Amino acid sequence: MSKIDTVLLISNNIMFLPRIKNAVEPNVDVTRTTQLSELKDSLINSNVTCVIVDLEYNQEIWEEAIKYVRQTVDVSPRIVAYGPHEDESSMNLAKSLGCDAVTPKGVFNSRMKNIISPE
Repeated sequence: MSKIDTVLLISNNIMFLPRIKNAVEPNVDVTRTTQLSELKDSLINSNVTCVIVDLEYNQEIWEEAIKYVRQTVDVSPRIVAYGPHEDESSMNLAKSLGCDAVTPKGVFNSRMKNIISPE
């Protein structure tokens, strides 16, 4: 049985969830997770194509999640992060951990489809 293509959102905020679902292909599942164990399960059971990280969420969890994906997954999915434009330290940390794209929340909101799945 083939695995379902999945986009994971690491956040406790559901504000972007409907917009993310509209931005991805219809056959792609979008799952929100708040725990590292849930992320690990999804990476095993699904074909995770993108991990989206909300930098306003618990830093310990998103930091470990980015590290885990970059260090343990054979074919690493695209990792994108968004956060408040004034939180330069979190955005710089996310970049240094290996995110493919790190943007202010407003940019993520307006360019979501292109950021998640660039052509």
